[in-house]
Amino acid sequence: MKTAILSVIFILIYSAGLYLWLKKTDFRLSAKAGLYVKGLHYCFLVLIIFLVLLNYYMALDLRGIWTSRLIILGLITTGILFYPFAPKKSISLAEKIYFIAFSCLPIMVAGVLIVPFIGTIIVLSLWGQLTCPISKIHYEDQNLRIQSSFAGFLGPSQLDVIEKKGLFEKSHYQSITHDTHFDSLKVSYDADATRILFKSTNQFVEPEQVVVIQMEK
Repeated sequence: MKTAILSVIFILIYSAGLYLWLKKTDFRLSAKAGLYVKGLHYCFLVLIIFLVLLNYYMALDLRGIWTSRLIILGLITTGILFYPFAPKKSISLAEKIYFIAFSCLPIMVAGVLIVPFIGTIIVLSLWGQLTCPISKIHYEDQNLRIQSSFAGFLGPSQLDVIEKKGLFEKSHYQSITHDTHFDSLKVSYDADATRILFKSTNQFVEPEQVVVIQMEK
């Protein structure tokens, strides 16, 4: 109930502030600056579409924990701020509708939070995926990264084994059971595959488990 009340208060304050800014404030970016910000936003949008297609068809992502997330944050930030600061005659009607929708994104998020329990879980899970994706890196070298990843607000973290492939990286193995149930690991690069040996003293799991990954050379 408290979250819902705070969400309603935020929606009212944000909506009023946005309305008053658009109607009462004359400050706007210059035409040149507005063009740069809009171009940057569209670059972020194209990159995200590319990454979605790349992940869907080839299961690849940009290399680095934060690379893709910074692009997403850049898209959201420029989208929310552009319309309130854009020169009034610098955008078409379609762009106006598009950027107004982005400016209302905080209202939409607050609206989801009004839904009891489920709304909070959805928002916190998405926020966690975006801002604190990794709880621990267990192993990393020039070819491989083994990490505990945030999987959801109520769920346990997930063990990810990620291969580095130039500018990109690929997740080869994901498991919830291995995340907290091992004491040490050893990586060996063999001729036919990469083998990861997990050792554990936990009585509820096997003392040794081997994950075999066929790595592309």
